[in-house]
Amino acid sequence: MKKSIYGFCVFLLAGLFSANCSAEKTTEPRVEHRQERLVISPSLPAYLFEFNFDENDRTGLTSEKPILVRRDGKPKIIQILKSTDDGPYEWNTGMSVNAELDLNGDGFMDLYFETSRSGDRSIGGDYFLFNPKTGLFDFLGNYPDLRIEPKTNRIYSQVHASYRVYYKVINGRLTDTIMVKISEETSDKTYEKITKMKKHGQWKVIKREFVKNPDWDN
Repeated sequence: MKKSIYGFCVFLLAGLFSANCSAEKTTEPRVEHRQERLVISPSLPAYLFEFNFDENDRTGLTSEKPILVRRDGKPKIIQILKSTDDGPYEWNTGMSVNAELDLNGDGFMDLYFETSRSGDRSIGGDYFLFNPKTGLFDFLGNYPDLRIEPKTNRIYSQVHASYRVYYKVINGRLTDTIMVKISEETSDKTYEKITKMKKHGQWKVIKREFVKNPDWDN
């Protein structure tokens, strides 16, 4: 009888221990590993960017570690990318990373990590210029979502529906040089188009015109 009671107690304690371990396991932070393969140039092997996401109760899955960079098929880490504040990137898994723009016109795609968005639209992120001499990525800065005009090949940011800011890469830095603003349609069916140039840190109007068919590219 004593053996039966002893055996039952051991069984009960084992069950409680197992249940407690299971509960502890369910409370462990969820970790997700993500890897992006990006082509910088057809003449180069692709690059792999590795993210490790830890669960955050406030924001969901966020990256709590720097981004690890490898060449495709090679295990060696060749670079560690950190955010602008020299800390870990904190953004959810839905944000994008791409190499779709050649910002300095050297024939190599440059790197973009989205760091902020509004709804389903990207509104800004960190940009890195690819350095063909080192095969690594040099931090350029955090900017609004940049694009390139197909006709003129100029870099711009659509800051607002009514105006754009144009940039140039000068000595490894992205510099805002031109601002174009197009007003709403006037009573005579024309639009006022104002072009400003930045000189000595100040915006100066260099052209003011009224146009019937406003075109950003001209």
